[in-house]
Amino acid sequence: MKKKHLLLGAIIATSSLFTLISCGNKQTVTTASSSASRQPVESSTTTTIPTSRLPQYNLEDNEISLKVFNEYKKTFSNITYDDFRINGRRYVLNNEIEYDYNSSYIKLNLDYTFKVKEIRLKDTNGNFISEVMSNYINNEWIRVSEFKYYNGEKLRTYELVLNNDGSINHETINNYDENGNRLSYTWTAFVNNSYSSKDESILSEGKNLYRTYYKYIDGEWVKTKKEIYINDEKYDLYLINFDRDGNFQNRYEYTYDDQGNKLSEIYSKFNGTLWEYLEKKEYSYELDTNRVTTISYEYANNDWYYYSKTIETFDSNRNSILAIVLKYENNEWVNDYKLEHTYDNLNELSEIVSKYVNGEWVYQEKEENTYDQNDNVLCYSYSIYDGNNWVYRYKYEYTYDENDSRLTKVYSDYTKKGWKIIKEYIYTKLYYNNNHEDQLVCMYHIDDEGEYTEKFIYTYDEAGEIASVETYKYVNGEWVLKQD
Repeated sequence: MKKKHLLLGAIIATSSLFTLISCGNKQTVTTASSSASRQPVESSTTTTIPTSRLPQYNLEDNEISLKVFNEYKKTFSNITYDDFRINGRRYVLNNEIEYDYNSSYIKLNLDYTFKVKEIRLKDTNGNFISEVMSNYINNEWIRVSEFKYYNGEKLRTYELVLNNDGSINHETINNYDENGNRLSYTWTAFVNNSYSSKDESILSEGKNLYRTYYKYIDGEWVKTKKEIYINDEKYDLYLINFDRDGNFQNRYEYTYDDQGNKLSEIYSKFNGTLWEYLEKKEYSYELDTNRVTTISYEYANNDWYYYSKTIETFDSNRNSILAIVLKYENNEWVNDYKLEHTYDNLNELSEIVSKYVNGEWVYQEKEENTYDQNDNVLCYSYSIYDGNNWVYRYKYEYTYDENDSRLTKVYSDYTKKGWKIIKEYIYTKLYYNNNHEDQLVCMYHIDDEGEYTEKFIYTYDEAGEIASVETYKYVNGEWVLKQD
């Protein structure tokens, strides 16, 4: 403990007067033994405060503390540290202070000397207006937390979260109005101490209005998604999708009315250099008839041109029961095809597609579904109309476990002899980023005699993408790996 008393003695001996010296745009706390001879405080106790934080206060109105943690005992029962406060009036030295082992200071660093610097500013009435905490890392002070007081309430305005190795994990910045209502916040993620991604939110009365997401690409922030909140529901305003290599793929832009009904949608594709418009849709609503009209455009020669119009009618559960699609020909809209749907509660039982031919609707194709009691699809079948009857073409049948995870899928073709199994699929549940998906792990091919001929084994990477596919041939009663 000798070093501690020497440190305190040195401070008291050289610090009969504390002043605040303005240095450009910063102010630095210094000590002096007389007005004629002033020396800076030792580097471990020097505190630099931006002028903007001290617009009308001097050092005697504020409290500055520097905590230097010198020793961690394996029992985590007590900590030895120096604590001296500079307020123009007194010094305090505390030794071997009892500290709960769950203290955040202990959690931050158990093995090394850990230094924390706290700066607390008061107004002329002695009320706290802000607090700043910094950690001493790699020979420099890093601001990790900042609070401001609004009408006596302490609110966090800044937070820097570090990884165990001292690198930056993420940063959060909150902005408030004069009454302490949060107006916005920004959350920024880092990888290897470099920018990675961030999202910014705009709030009103404590609720989100907008939220924008960015990725840091080639030295600049690129907007990848923007959301709007209408009546507490979230809607996309802007969305960029990337391919597996992280390159731009496509972009969607949306607008909405005050009720959250979509008014427009623009789809673009990235050509490697620029975004190119491809398609636009505009929506109008007849709420009394549950009818929505969608007009689609295609982009050519730097302008938008009519492509199709869809008039869609919904039931009371917002299920589409009829959609009539028109095409634009000779400067007018003419019938093209229509879709008719039936439902069992919220599950679609069938969809029938009809084509408009010579002034009348003619059946084309039909899709049908059956479900179990948990609303899982048990069978999907596809049929075509031969002019007189519906004729099956193919179907998929599914099985599930007790948790509704898919176990198998069987694909069959309809032949003159009836249904014939062509492929079998085996699934398992795999986990990615705290989510699970039913992933295909094995697929079998079956010949006309109902015998297995080939199988394919799938493996996946950490992102859930296919990592490898192994092909086997069934030869003389055994599966033999097919060599490339």
